[in-house]
Amino acid sequence: AVGLTLVFTGAVVAGALLHLDLPAPRRAAAVLVSRALSDTFEGRLDVGAFETLGPFQLEARDIRVHDAGGVLVATVARLHATYWAPDVLREYLWGGESWQVHIDHVRLDGAWALVLPGESDLPTLIEAFRVRSDPAKPSRGPSRHLTVAFPVVEVGHLEAEGRFGEAPPVQAELRSARGALQVTSDGATLDFDRFGLRLVAFDRWQARGLAGVHVRAPGPIWSS
Repeated sequence: AVGLTLVFTGAVVAGALLHLDLPAPRRAAAVLVSRALSDTFEGRLDVGAFETLGPFQLEARDIRVHDAGGVLVATVARLHATYWAPDVLREYLWGGESWQVHIDHVRLDGAWALVLPGESDLPTLIEAFRVRSDPAKPSRGPSRHLTVAFPVVEVGHLEAEGRFGEAPPVQAELRSARGALQVTSDGATLDFDRFGLRLVAFDRWQARGLAGVHVRAPGPIWSS
């Protein structure tokens, strides 16, 4: 969540400042966002390209996340977002100690995730977004309290695989999920009330149905 937040906020500011939807600025924005994320987090997040980058929408493709050990743990084939850049730019320039970003609509398609246990009992995918204790480019001056609201988040298709020790892998397929996400400097809340889910375990056992998931980070995770 934090990584995608920085992808959005960085691209939104770039689009608002450039007021251009041209190949060179889009390539430069992808490189800058990828470098900033890699300098900040223990893992690495790369944005392949921004196909669209403007004051009202962006479309990114080929997003790849590697954990701290260099293992590929997530990919997103295509990500589309709509927003109102003048409001984002105004908050960025004159928001004072806080910066509030509102992203109207987000859709992810062709997503994949690998869930591996990490040293802290959290999946390495989550650990990949842990802030470095000695970031390559330390921030200067006081930090700003960031709030990013995603009132509508759609996931068209997500495939995931979980590997836990010697147990057989567990595979999951999620379709047509719709929820909301809010990220702040202190944590995040995520709510998906209803989506199609298929689970496969022990090679043959399968389950299908509707599910929901709710996350409070830091805090509990529960399903509905």
